[in-house]
Amino acid sequence: MAPGEVYRFEVKMTFNDNEKTVSYDLGRSEEMKSEGDSMPKITLTPDSGEVDYNKYAGSLRIALGSQSRIDTTKALKLELSADQIADASVELTESAPSATVPPNNHTFELDTISTNTNYVDVHLDLKDLYKNTNYSITVTGYLDVGDGNGAKKRTIGTVSFHTYDTAKLSATWSTAADATEAAGAVGSAATTSEAFWMSSKVFTYPSCRP
Repeated sequence: MAPGEVYRFEVKMTFNDNEKTVSYDLGRSEEMKSEGDSMPKITLTPDSGEVDYNKYAGSLRIALGSQSRIDTTKALKLELSADQIADASVELTESAPSATVPPNNHTFELDTISTNTNYVDVHLDLKDLYKNTNYSITVTGYLDVGDGNGAKKRTIGTVSFHTYDTAKLSATWSTAADATEAAGAVGSAATTSEAFWMSSKVFTYPSCRP
């Protein structure tokens, strides 16, 4: 809901009763006003050359509204998840701004140097990821949206990224015997080089899951 706007909720119930449509208007609620900022926006920015089929390194930024603040003296929790893959989670604070999560040794580091209060940055170095997979990072922390209620523990948002697929490898070769046999099959007009080309065999190796 947009901050500062006044809202009312209305409920109408429509159903079929003995082959006729009946509608009840249950009226409107009392007025409610949305206070404070809207929820923060979370983005991921990869480091140059540090994203591949099995890794992701970059920065997660939580952009805040002009009235919002995140209390980083309390735990800022990040949860990494993907379909059918065990979740990894970490909690960061100003006093303990970095952590490594086994068994993949993912590292997370909260930026405690920047004095800009309009955003909070966390650097990520994620390793041994699965190829061609969607990953999500959900952030939970103590967020004050400027509504007069102070910093409350909230789910701040979720952001996603996708790892690359691996390319398939192929190799082509022929033997002298293959070339001689092919030359006989196409007739005496075929040159040795043509026969060699025609007898080429292609083998494709499927990519392996890391």
